[in-house]
Amino acid sequence: MKINSICKPVFFSGIIALSLLLFAGSAGAAPSEDWNRTFRDAGNSSAYSVQQTPDGGYLISGSTCSSYEPLQCSPWLLKTDADGNELWNKTFSSDYGTRSLLQTADGGYIFAGRSLVKVDVNGSEQWAKTIGGTIYSVQGTSDGGYIGAGIIPEAPGSDHPNGWLIKVDENGDEQWNRTFWGLGFCIIESVQQTADGGYVLAGYRTGREDWGGSWLIRVDANGNELWNRTFGAWNRTFGGLGEWTNSVQQTTDGGYILAGRGFLLIKTDANGNMQWGKNKKFKGKELAVANSFRHTSDGGYIITGDAYSEGGFNKESWLMKADENGNEQWNMTFGGAQNSEAYSVQQTKDGSYIIAGTTFSSTGGSYAWLRKVSGEQNGTSKTPGLAEPLMARQTATFTAGPTQTLTAVPAETSTVTTPEKAAGFEAVLAIAILLAARRKER
Repeated sequence: MKINSICKPVFFSGIIALSLLLFAGSAGAAPSEDWNRTFRDAGNSSAYSVQQTPDGGYLISGSTCSSYEPLQCSPWLLKTDADGNELWNKTFSSDYGTRSLLQTADGGYIFAGRSLVKVDVNGSEQWAKTIGGTIYSVQGTSDGGYIGAGIIPEAPGSDHPNGWLIKVDENGDEQWNRTFWGLGFCIIESVQQTADGGYVLAGYRTGREDWGGSWLIRVDANGNELWNRTFGAWNRTFGGLGEWTNSVQQTTDGGYILAGRGFLLIKTDANGNMQWGKNKKFKGKELAVANSFRHTSDGGYIITGDAYSEGGFNKESWLMKADENGNEQWNMTFGGAQNSEAYSVQQTKDGSYIIAGTTFSSTGGSYAWLRKVSGEQNGTSKTPGLAEPLMARQTATFTAGPTQTLTAVPAETSTVTTPEKAAGFEAVLAIAILLAARRKER
């Protein structure tokens, strides 16, 4: 039977609709690398955090080390232009590098390690405070001050860490601090102020009666604990070590997203109860570690980290884009013959991504690296969303929350994958079938 004239418009409308599906399926194609740069001071150098600056360039914070045995490192800042070319770099007096960098309201920056240091837009020091512990994460607060999270020794001279939270004013002067003890050793890797003025903390704890695992803590505006959750018993690949959270952010529904080791993403509700979890393997590596993630302008997430085999050898850094439900859209891996680690990622003003980390030379030594990756190939412009003597401190009474057993999501081995391409292929196939049917009806 032939297709009558009434049906023809419907038929060709279907062709047009399927063609649109083809282009939509290709909209999330994997991006390409625009450029990459490596930097090194007089000693071994590492980059742990990157921020885009108002002039379109980038500021990297990390460490430069004259020796690893014994450890002799200094905080290090490096400024580049928009193409990643170095403009200046500066080192600061300390025996430890910097793990966290934050742009301040006056256009300057604050970075943290074993000291809290404020610099102006040109990297000139304005003030520095010795804080007594080590800060791994620093964020601005709604009152113009700063909140820092990390570790502090259990006792002077002890190598046993407790989780630590410190609040300072706009001049870096302490207002209060809290210590968190998790029935073993504890590390707080990430902090963020929540919508109600409190804070969410995430990291890792061990325990005497359980394996410990990834740790999520919710506190009020004064640092008093409201609840805590432990996520464990999912991935015990290396020496009994399990889940570890490196980064946490509050989501628009009041819940939280965690990224770390043993999993890539965990989503919880506002009370810290797990809603879903995602895991993945890259190029056959046994373990992937998510070191940093950010919300993206489309409501999803950009995640970066490293993947390696048992023993910690042959590390490769990676970048992955996920939708709002944590489903992978594409991924890229970097590194090749040289070991590399990625520690920080940010969506840039033009919708691209900037990643910072460390690469290790085959001849020895380490270099900080900076890599710019174009945005998704959809032709649209995006706007990104979002030890000194110990100080007197309060110790939080800790009651371990129930450990939630994570149901592992099947992990797949991949190189560069773009799930959207599969959707585009299906659209092409559907169009071919319809065209064949059309010819047959003639």
